[in-house]
Amino acid sequence: SGESGRNEMNEPRETTGATAPAVRTSGLSRRFGRHWALRDVDLAIDAGTSLTLVGSNGAGKTTLLRVLATLLRPSRGGVEVFGHSVRTEGGAIRERRGLLTATGFLYDDLTATENLQFACMMAGFRPEPATLHDSLHRVGLSAAAGVRVRAFSTGMRRRLELARLLSRPLDLVLMDEPFISLDTDGVSLVAGVLEELPSRGSASGRRRGGAHAQRAAGGAGSTGGDVAAAWPQRTAGRWKGARRMNLALRTWAILWKDLLIEVRTKQGINAMIFFAGLVLFLFSFAIGPDAALLRQLAGGLLWVGIAFTGTLSLSRTYQTEELAGGIQYLRLYPGEIRAIYLGKMLGNLVVLLVIEAILFPAAGVLFQLNLWPHVPGLIGIAILGSIGFSVVGTFYAALTVHLRARELMLPLLLFPALVPLLLAAVNSTSLLLLGDPMGHMGGWLRLLVVFDIIFFVVCTWIFPIVLEE
Repeated sequence: SGESGRNEMNEPRETTGATAPAVRTSGLSRRFGRHWALRDVDLAIDAGTSLTLVGSNGAGKTTLLRVLATLLRPSRGGVEVFGHSVRTEGGAIRERRGLLTATGFLYDDLTATENLQFACMMAGFRPEPATLHDSLHRVGLSAAAGVRVRAFSTGMRRRLELARLLSRPLDLVLMDEPFISLDTDGVSLVAGVLEELPSRGSASGRRRGGAHAQRAAGGAGSTGGDVAAAWPQRTAGRWKGARRMNLALRTWAILWKDLLIEVRTKQGINAMIFFAGLVLFLFSFAIGPDAALLRQLAGGLLWVGIAFTGTLSLSRTYQTEELAGGIQYLRLYPGEIRAIYLGKMLGNLVVLLVIEAILFPAAGVLFQLNLWPHVPGLIGIAILGSIGFSVVGTFYAALTVHLRARELMLPLLLFPALVPLLLAAVNSTSLLLLGDPMGHMGGWLRLLVVFDIIFFVVCTWIFPIVLEE
């Protein structure tokens, strides 16, 4: 119960004979600042049963579900889901639970099919197009399969969220306001899903679980409550041609989604190209027609433009997640959290390389440089510098994503960490364009390589800690 209201928890109905509850909390409390949303909640949900939470606004129903879903850590008390602690074994819990959120988690610039495909890939499956169509047909969205979610009504979004939830076999289903914004057919659809869920689990829990789910749905529909249902066994993947996801596939899912949205909107890359071109033009105008001076300063001017433009790209790294509901919802999916970082980092790297492919020729024209003899070397330096910039920048973008002044804090934290990288990139580029008369370029290139390796290992290793906290 919370300070602003009291939850009425229906006792879990008949059990399936499991030796331990599927969900158990003991003294669970969660505090936001000085306000206690949950205080000393003791709860047990047996496998094969469902539970409806009913309470006034602010009573802590959503907070409890988010703790069970591993999106929030308890301030105190113990929470176990299928014997796994939410504090130390969140990954094992995410493999077996699903959460239907009240606010939703969909990308406006992806179609219904693409949103569902992304969810399936993140959850561990490669669905076939026919399977995606069948899933959308099941929730009444087959006619809108190719429509971007931006054009969906609230009820249509809710139906698509339900299809996402059912995209993989689950042992624990958590639903926050499952009937909100749905019409009569939608309410019947959710109630039917609650009846069907036990049939995807054990045979012993099928009959009982179905009856309990129906009664829970009726209670939730009339009171606006939240539903938690648990079944004890994993089921085989119902997706045809499905296979378990690995780190590479999850990384690809993030990269594919981000690049597809960027290609469709073109807002970010167009602004960055314009900004980079403007910076170089102002530099060339300020220095004047002195070709020798421009050649000496070209390396520094180029990387100043790249650094400023790259910061714009980094500030948008997690913007699509925030618009869809928040980066924390990516943690709803099972599997390695580091895939989120790797996918975002590769997306920033691709965008940065595209900008540099336009920026370098433009610099050659504005600074009166003959770049053709140096193209291989410039490509190598650009790749090494861009990797380091993306590795560090993506990490700091995640570190500042929830700050109110993140547009200010990101460059303040980022540029001091990038000093070795920028020094190596600027000196390597300048020496390459000047012919490297003293043979010093090799040392700067080695610094670039060492910087990339060290920061890639460190940032990849500690990213899950940053995201969890």
